Amino acid sequence: MFPDLPAAVRILLTVGLSAALLSGCTNSTEDVRDTFCKHLTLAMLGQSGDGDWAATEHRFKRPEYATVRVALKDGGQATCWFEYDENGEETAETHVDPLSAYETLPYAMTVNGERVDEQTLLKAVNAEQLRQGREVIDRLRQTTYR
Repeated sequence: MFPDLPAAVRILLTVGLSAALLSGCTNSTEDVRDTFCKHLTLAMLGQSGDGDWAATEHRFKRPEYATVRVALKDGGQATCWFEYDENGEETAETHVDPLSAYETLPYAMTVNGERVDEQTLLKAVNAEQLRQGREVIDRLRQTTYR
């Protein structure tokens, strides 16, 4: 699929693409940016599971960026920043769903008001992508072996 790339990079790309393609199969109506920010927040706070969420809020500084703010009922909260997708174009979808005009991975994040450094965020984003990829592979295995 990606012949000129090292094997590890090809595997990560394949898993990431599979996750992206199958993300619509989760029956979730939540935006992928909301879900990703929630999972990152739980990881940063050292919590597991799905979390008990109190609120999710979107803010836009068009076209530069959008933010997703999530808050747990126990008081933890985070904000994820998503860059405008320069390759995207204004469509009916972006008017109905403004978040769709922004990248799906955050470029910055704060947790409980503290900015997450770039290296920590990058590691957390990579770990979350791998977790989602493993989840997709597990679902495919379950479907295949039924």
